[in-house]
Amino acid sequence: MKAWQIFVKVVEKGSITAAAKDMNIVPSAASKMISKLEAELRVTLFFRNSRNLAVTPQGILVYDKIKSILESMDELYAEARNPDDVVKGSIRLSVPSVIGEYMANIWIYEFLQKHRKAKVFLDTRDVFTNEAIEENDLILKTGEVENESLVHKRLSPLKLVLCASPKYLSTHAEITEPKDLEKHSVFPLHHHGLAGPLTMFRGIETYTLQQSNNFRFSSNNLVSILNLVLLGHGISICTPGWLAAQKIYNNQIQLILPDWTIPDLPVYLIWKQRQFHTPLFKEFSVFIGEKWDNRSVITKSQI
Repeated sequence: MKAWQIFVKVVEKGSITAAAKDMNIVPSAASKMISKLEAELRVTLFFRNSRNLAVTPQGILVYDKIKSILESMDELYAEARNPDDVVKGSIRLSVPSVIGEYMANIWIYEFLQKHRKAKVFLDTRDVFTNEAIEENDLILKTGEVENESLVHKRLSPLKLVLCASPKYLSTHAEITEPKDLEKHSVFPLHHHGLAGPLTMFRGIETYTLQQSNNFRFSSNNLVSILNLVLLGHGISICTPGWLAAQKIYNNQIQLILPDWTIPDLPVYLIWKQRQFHTPLFKEFSVFIGEKWDNRSVITKSQI
């Protein structure tokens, strides 16, 4: 079993040294176990030389099979050791960075106060990758799910708003229609779910916001944009409603063109297909989904 765990880790890390470090063993021991597996199977699992290591076609086939087997074994051991369905053990959650900084950390703390035998690792990243799928048990993702083989549950969508600080709005030209934005300092957000020009809607009307010379700063980091907006330096055109809600209440920012809407961004909980799930996974996945769906949102009174 240990040898197969090392094999899987080497495939995922792309390095015997990195895999050995994760498994807390010396690289030479990991290399010997891989060689032993190859001898037993009578196949070459890796092409390797002094500089590179690559999985062979046979190695990929073996990886796909053994990964599933190891996961099933882990679940079997977990169930056998926990006949009373106690919520215990460890789980990993991956979320976009801004959600990790403002919400998911608080949700997890609350969950752990209730379930004293559980441990949670929070992974934050802004790009959804295959590595994220392999490394985490549960993923909260904004934007469409491209890999339909993954199990996913659709949550309430993410509302996006245009906003600026009272200071900025009081010292710059009035904004009464979308085309006015092209004369202002606007900070676009780079996000895989927002590719292409931004189109706004009001009833049957549409307006596609064109890039102008005033769109000189952009970022894939929501907080960096919002901090500039709070300082009165410009306009955010894609701030999440939950992030804007409290700041609108505190009069730190104001909505712009509230009768125009930006298409909502879909949100999903994602996990790998498994035959069995631990009580911890079942309880935690429901908890996170409910927390997201019950988050603070922009209310009609704030528009």
